[in-house]
Amino acid sequence: MADPEQSSLAGMVPVNVDGKDLLLKPGRLMTSLLEVGVEVPYRCWHPDIKQSGGRCRVCMCTVNGRLVPSCVTEVQPGTNVVTQSPMLEVLRADAFALGSGKVAHDVGADSPALKDIEDIVPFKVGKIRPDLG
Repeated sequence: MADPEQSSLAGMVPVNVDGKDLLLKPGRLMTSLLEVGVEVPYRCWHPDIKQSGGRCRVCMCTVNGRLVPSCVTEVQPGTNVVTQSPMLEVLRADAFALGSGKVAHDVGADSPALKDIEDIVPFKVGKIRPDLG
């Protein structure tokens, strides 16, 4: 009889994420990362809509040193993925600001508009851009 742990690992893809060796399910990078508990912010992607994502650029990561939207990037064996860095935080905040039609730093830290933004995105704007909070 096959070892259940071995059979559950079959087909998994070895990837280095933020300095840690992980085994991810094949498929879209963001989906696989979220399944193992790695947080990646997103805006235009939805797990139940096959063609969603890739437009807002909020889920940007670096894969082997190259910026990619993680929601439309396939998991590849031996890939080096960075999901958190100061550069990514700034790029994500700016991508969100551009996509919202307002520049986030023009909203103001105590603005009701900023509170609305924080309610609809899966990350806190103040965490991404400390100058806003």
